Formats: sequence, structure tokens, C-alpha cells
Amino acid sequence: MTEIVSDIARDMELFLQFAKDPSWSSDPDNMKGMAMEIDDIFAEESRLFESIAFRKEGSVNVFEMKWKGDNIALAYVYRDFHRAYGHIAESEQFIQANIEPEAIVFNIVSGCRGENADGHFTQIRLVGERIVQVIREYNESRDSLRKEFEKGAKGARSPP
Repeated sequence: MTEIVSDIARDMELFLQFAKDPSWSSDPDNMKGMAMEIDDIFAEESRLFESIAFRKEGSVNVFEMKWKGDNIALAYVYRDFHRAYGHIAESEQFIQANIEPEAIVFNIVSGCRGENADGHFTQIRLVGERIVQVIREYNESRDSLRKEFEKGAKGARSPP
């Protein structure tokens, strides 16, 4: 493991320690401020998302949004999401994308460590007809590639 990888892993472990502390993300004013910032950025600045629902689940701000992109490809959804979310100014962030049958879900942990540590747990669920179409196209493409790979692998000779 290189020194850079070790440094990154150490920082991730420290960030995880802060994220596990309930007081890190429990400030209601912080939650409200982050919710307003996300809603503003995604709905107003990007114009590629339409906020359709918001709720709090414990210390997590949960958004449901429609994606209004113009290309039915998963890469474009990811690009548009990160382009919009990139306006959020937090020193440390973790973002995980999950594909569900009718939603693309981004689980986000963001915040800062140190003397004035604060954090945010956010889930952004992209839903709607266009997202279902993106997921369907992605699954069909993945399945097609898998079949082609398996077909090619059966006929392949073993190396000498």
C-alpha cells in the first residue's frame, strides 16, 4: 500500500468515527440548513431535477426528486447528480449510488471534523418514469453484455 493510499484510508477512518457520533449530525438547524441548500441547488440552479418530496428519518434528510435529463443513460444521471451536488461545500464527503428497481438512490455523508465538527446524512432518491427507463436500459445493456461475454467465454480456448 502506498503512503497516499494509507493517508486516504486513515482520513476515511477518522471521518467514519465522527459520523458514528450521534451529536455530529443531530443539530436540527444544521439539518434544516443543509436541506434548504440541497433543495435550492438541485431545483433552482441545475434545472435538471424537480423536488417532489422531502422527509426526515431520524438524522437523515431524505429527498425524492425527478431527473429531467435529456439522455437515457446511467452515466448522464450520475454526471448531472454530481454536477449539481458539487455545489455543496463540505470538506469531507462520502457518496454511494445504489440502483433499485424504480429509483437511483444516493446515500451521502458530508461534513467536517475538528473543533467545530458538524455533519449531515442525506439520501437523494431519483424517481419517476425517466429514471425507470434509465434503469431498464441499464439492466438490458448489462444483461446483453453478460450474455455476449458468456457466449465468447464458452468458445474460447485455454491458453497453451
